Amino acid sequence: MWYQQDYLASNLLVTDSTGKVTVTADTMIQNTTASEMTLSFRPDVWLFPFLNVYGIFGYTKGKVNPNLTVPAFTMHIKDHDLLPDSDIPIDTTFEIKDELVYSGPTVGFGLTFAMGFNAFFVVLDYNYTETYPNDNAGKLVKHSFSPKLGIQLASKKGEGRGALWLGGMFMTNKQQFGGILNVEEIDPIVAIILGKEADYSGDIENIQQWNMLIGGSYFINKHHSLFAEVGFIGRQQASLGYGFRF
Repeated sequence: MWYQQDYLASNLLVTDSTGKVTVTADTMIQNTTASEMTLSFRPDVWLFPFLNVYGIFGYTKGKVNPNLTVPAFTMHIKDHDLLPDSDIPIDTTFEIKDELVYSGPTVGFGLTFAMGFNAFFVVLDYNYTETYPNDNAGKLVKHSFSPKLGIQLASKKGEGRGALWLGGMFMTNKQQFGGILNVEEIDPIVAIILGKEADYSGDIENIQQWNMLIGGSYFINKHHSLFAEVGFIGRQQASLGYGFRF
């Protein structure tokens, strides 16, 4: 599965090496995007004719592109060896334009409720995943919920059946980002207090939580199947899958 969408950044914090000088901003002009690709293995079992449960084991690679412009900020000084405790407003603009790449294992679980009437069916799917980036001590948590309405297709001989469906996906995806800021490029005077380089960090959350889905599957035989799905209007995404049924 691959997806790309816009994000909203918040809680931007810039800190010097000692942690005694921090920078916060009340206003940010932003155009932050992120994309992610996950390859996963999903063993599943039907507990009831209408309820399927599955595990998720995979690997995720993603990219966050914070594109932030801060028109003004405040320096907070506390417990500094040479400067008194104070809050200093700075009327200087700086930008954060970076490309932050992460990757790591992904685990999770899901539940699928399915119900059919003649050739038509309704599917409600929920899954929860956690990704552990190799270069980050934290974890990335994702919730998704997909309602779908579809129709079963069959050939004249009753073989090679398939299905088509239309639906949507709700997804919440909160992440963190961070990097190093060249303070001398912002203001040489600020660099005297904050240092030549400072660490920055922040949070991002997806803006478009819902999007539309359209997909289809093809059952090669009773054991093998293929499926494809694309998402649009709100979030771009694409999924390809192969299934083997015992």
